Amino acid sequence: MRLTLLLALAAAGALLGCAAQAGGSNSSNSSNGSNGSAAVQASAATAGAPELLQRLRAMEAASTCNAAADCRAVPLGARLCGGPSAWIAMSNAQMPAAAPLAERYTALRKAANEAAEKDGMVSTCQVIPQPAVGCAGGYCRALPSGPSGRAD
Repeated sequence: MRLTLLLALAAAGALLGCAAQAGGSNSSNSSNGSNGSAAVQASAATAGAPELLQRLRAMEAASTCNAAADCRAVPLGARLCGGPSAWIAMSNAQMPAAAPLAERYTALRKAANEAAEKDGMVSTCQVIPQPAVGCAGGYCRALPSGPSGRAD
């Protein structure tokens, strides 16, 4: 979990650095809609991603259940090559609050990926498999016998 947060912060920092660099050269290209403008917009849009991820992880940690049917795996984020960057175990009762946050986080990561791709960045294209989730000790969790659903 800490590694995921650190990676998200590093990605946001890299995008801010790219945005600052693009912003410096964008003043001469502002009339033609160059990629610099897109990088600045993507950086501004991804600024809240670490906080969203932290809120979602806190919701996951507090996601209570009575049975495995009360839990589901929710995709988070977006990999550069497609698919989610992580999965969280969430109770059905928390889905009305968690779903919009997960969708917003995913949209922010897609914007960051588009900016990174325009800047020539590449990814490992690692597939993050959907984990098996269940109710363990009264909380929704990824089951230890299946994939974790996390890149960290």
